[in-house]
Amino acid sequence: MAQRSKVIQAEFVEFDCSECGKGVYRVTTLENVIHTQPKQWEHACTNCGRKCHIAKPFPLLRYKGQEFMLAKYAADGIEVYSPVRATLDKSK
Repeated sequence: MAQRSKVIQAEFVEFDCSECGKGVYRVTTLENVIHTQPKQWEHACTNCGRKCHIAKPFPLLRYKGQEFMLAKYAADGIEVYSPVRATLDKSK
């Protein structure tokens, strides 16, 4: 069975930092995931370094109303996510 691919038009979705307003959040590592329902992924701002936990691993892709995580964040399996809930790290 051969793998095929085709070009599609999808959205690249990022989560803006509310602290500095200049950077976007990126998943830090796969080890810093809080295993609640839904999971909370640790992110850090690309500009100021602020950390928070978000219920989706950003960046992600949106296609035809559905959201897809990037394969590098799906190491422990894909699951359905509820709306984004951020738990801010107040120590920064």
